[in-house]
Parts: sequence; C-alpha cells; structure tokens
Amino acid sequence: MAAMNERAVLEVMCPRCGPVRAEASAARCGLDAGGVALCEVTCPACAAQIFARTTTRVAEAIVSYGATKDPHAPLELLEPHEGPPLTWDDLLDLHNDLSKEDEA
Repeated sequence: MAAMNERAVLEVMCPRCGPVRAEASAARCGLDAGGVALCEVTCPACAAQIFARTTTRVAEAIVSYGATKDPHAPLELLEPHEGPPLTWDDLLDLHNDLSKEDEA
C-alpha cells in the first residue's frame, strides 16, 4: 500500500482536451471478477468524464494511491458489443415506438 504522503498522477486521454494529468486519488475504479476494471476520472481542464479500461491489477494499484473502489461502476461498458452502432434514425424510431405505448 502506498504511503500517505506519496501521490500518484495518472495521464489519461480526454476526448475533448487530449492527454491530461489527474490525481489518482480523484479516480473511481470498478473491478470485475474477470480480471478487467473500469476507472473513471474527471478531466481537470473541462470536467468531462473519462472512462478507461484497465486490468484489476492496475486498478488495485490506483486504489492503493487513494482512488475509490466503486461497486456501482458501469461495468457494462466493458462488455463486448456486436452489431452496428445505433443511428439517429434508430433512436427516433425507438422514441416513436415508446411514445405509442404511452398513448395506449
């Protein structure tokens, strides 16, 4: 475990700002039993939420420097996804279908 006076800085890729540095203690990490983990950091420059896939070993190291273990992390983001991405038309069709159910 890291000593209390040690600090770790993570370099993460913000989708808006590019590479940024954030304190490890500001991260939240969700660990999966399958050896993968998801860490979340807020960009210090623009406040965007940044999600990074990593291993549980790396996430445990980040936690040892003060990050929070998050049992409610959106681990669904780590699941494999098949098929094409949703389009705007798909989303509008879904909205219209759900609106019809509300009217019934």
